[in-house]
Order: sequence, then structure tokens, then C-alpha cells
Amino acid sequence: MKEYLDIFDENNVSLNQSKERTIVHKQGLWHREIAVWIINKNKEVLIQKRSANKKLGANKWALCAGHVTSGENLIEGAVREVQEEVGISKLCPSDLRLFYIQKVESNDGEIKNNHYKYCYLLKTDMKISDYIIQKEELSEVKYVSLDYLKNMTKEERNEFTRFFSSKELEITLNKLEKKLKEIEED
Repeated sequence: MKEYLDIFDENNVSLNQSKERTIVHKQGLWHREIAVWIINKNKEVLIQKRSANKKLGANKWALCAGHVTSGENLIEGAVREVQEEVGISKLCPSDLRLFYIQKVESNDGEIKNNHYKYCYLLKTDMKISDYIIQKEELSEVKYVSLDYLKNMTKEERNEFTRFFSSKELEITLNKLEKKLKEIEED
């Protein structure tokens, strides 16, 4: 089944059109993606290992993330990705808290993945054994501490998708920690 994405300009303004995902990536058209930082009560982040059959980032660690499909709003996309990838079925949209919008320009040869990534925080008390992973997308999940992510070595970073580059990760973690602090103060 073909996946269609809504198209935006480089300022994140809708162009009121959608195109098939492969065309979007081939032409480098702007679109939207989501990333959900699932965090437990110990302030550990759920990371997931992408399956070996993935075109991008095969066998690399990543977050619960994906494209926002045509006609879908950001929250609907985030809820769908969390449900599909890690099996959280009773997710209320208000459980997701936006903490960062990142403009990403990426050119990996054949794929030009220009997008706005909306980063959400989802707090949970789920244990690893509670997750039901989508085998077509993932091979395993685990929790890691925020400190681990902050202090990863270059070799450890090579085990993660590009989203975990040192510069991007530092910015995102700072915004995430700020959001966690806001929530604790509420």
C-alpha cells in the first residue's frame, strides 16, 4: 500500500497537496514526521532497534518515530506510531506533550528526507515486558538513561540512527529536560 504525505514549504506552511512517499523523498519535498520520547518513572528513555529489513537505519537504535500521513494531524500520527510500533493501545492524545520542533534537511543519496520533526514526550510506567513490538519494524526495545544518551562515545553513537548525532541530541535532550522539569512543577 502506498503511503501519501502532505507537502509543506521550507517554512512549514501547507501547500495543500499530498504526494506518494517515495516521490517526496526522491524530490526532497518538505513534510512532517514525529518522534515520541517514551520515558519511565526512572527518567529512562525507551529506544528501539530497527529491523534488519529497514531501508534507512537498519539494525540501529532509534526512537518511536514516523511520518505523518496525508490527512492525519500530528497527534494522530504520534498516537498511531506508538500503537503500531510498541503496542501502547490505551493512549490518550493529552498524554503526549510537544517539546521541540526540529527542521531537518537530510540527503542520503537516493533519499532526500527534508522534514519538520515534532518531538513529543510520553511518560509511562510500562516495563519492557509490557511492550508489544511490531516485528516488521523492530527487533527489540530497551530503556536507557538520559545520562547514557548524553555521554555516549562515538562508537556507541554509531549504533544509533542519525537523529542521535551529538549536536542534535544535545539540543533535543536540553529541551526534553526542560519539559520534564515543567511537568514536575505542575
